[in-house]
Amino acid sequence: MFGNGRARSDLIVCQCGTGKSLGGVAAACTINKPCLVLRNSKISVERWKQQFTTWFTTNDSNVKLFIS
Repeated sequence: MFGNGRARSDLIVCQCGTGKSLGGVAAACTINKPCLVLRNSKISVERWKQQFTTWFTTNDSNVKLFIS
């Protein structure tokens, strides 16, 4: 995901419960830039928000949810 001090595009494919969300949050924290996470269900969106607020020092107001 990271090489030569730069972020590279990557695809994370793992089974449920293996830490994909935590890996994504860690990547976002590492690059320290705004990021966009796309998910296909409200439950998954809410889980990602929980991961960001649990593992990343931020306010709830910094994590925006858009659910359609």
